[in-house]
Amino acid sequence: MEADCGNLAASLREVWQNWQALQATLQSEDALAIAQGLFDFRGNFPTARMGGKRDSEVKKKNFFAMRDRFDENLAILFKTKDEIRPEQSVEENHERLLPLLKQAFIGLDRAYQARKDAEQALDFDDLEYYTLQLLRDPAIRDRWESELEAVLVDEYQDTNRRQREIVNALAGKMASSLSLAICVSRSIASAGGRM
Repeated sequence: MEADCGNLAASLREVWQNWQALQATLQSEDALAIAQGLFDFRGNFPTARMGGKRDSEVKKKNFFAMRDRFDENLAILFKTKDEIRPEQSVEENHERLLPLLKQAFIGLDRAYQARKDAEQALDFDDLEYYTLQLLRDPAIRDRWESELEAVLVDEYQDTNRRQREIVNALAGKMASSLSLAICVSRSIASAGGRM
């Protein structure tokens, strides 16, 4: 059978052997060792021997589809197979730097808030937040409900939770007058084709 498969059989055997060698690491609870093992497995994925005359296009396509599926599943760990291999020292540096980054972010946020206060300015997030706070007051919400005859929301699929709460508060008792325009193709695309 191997003779009928050409170079593809040797490549598949190599992948299988590498995967078998990785199994013990995958069963361990050592996250760094698992990440390193998966990284090395992908880095050793054979490609050089592909292309023998006996390797059918369908077999090659399936082999590369298997490799691409592996890459897709590991995309949360590694951006590309050429990314730097995870090492203990890197993980320790990240662990040490994370509190510093948190402090820097908190300082930046405080400075940003102070600047907005000094300028008596609001950003878009503030506008949404304070609008929702106002609409939670029944008297204010009732006044706006009486002012509006209908609510139209375009690109509803792009709204966040706070924006949807604002829409629901404005529509209130006149939910029958609420119109939502949704771009189905963009909704499917943003869900990664899963709907």
